[in-house]
Parts: sequence; structure tokens; C-alpha cells
Amino acid sequence: PNNFQINYGGTGLINISAGSKTYAVVNAPAANIVMTGGGGPSDGFWGAVIGGTITAQGTINFHYDRSLTGFPSLGSYQEISFRDVMY
Repeated sequence: PNNFQINYGGTGLINISAGSKTYAVVNAPAANIVMTGGGGPSDGFWGAVIGGTITAQGTINFHYDRSLTGFPSLGSYQEISFRDVMY
């Protein structure tokens, strides 16, 4: 999970499809998060999710990574894109 982190400060809807093996940390405390999954025996989500609301649809095999105690760990960032938005 330390290799893929999503930090989101907005309030928009986030959809996470965990139909296969997904390893991530999602830190979006003001957002509504919907997690969907197929529920196969080897499918699932490993990591941690923080959201304003979290809704599970379908069968989600969620595995909390205990090494994330004290989350969020901000780690180092590498900018991959930038967009200037006028409000």
C-alpha cells in the first residue's frame, strides 16, 4: 500500500472497483467513497480507506494492513500531472 496512495481533499464521489487484487491507501476524509467488488476468493482490497462515508456494494474482501497503524503516512511525492483550475 505504501507504493500507491491517493490523498484527496475534495468532496466528490470516489468509486473503487476491487474486482481483482488491489493494494492501496486512500485518504479522502471529506469524500463519499463507494467500493464495489466481485468477491472472488483471491480478489480483494488490501490497505486502508478513510472517507466521509464508505459504502460497500457487492462482495468486498477487505484486508486492513496493520502495518498502516498511525496512518496516514504521507511518504514522498512525485508529481505526475498538474492542472490549474479557476474557481
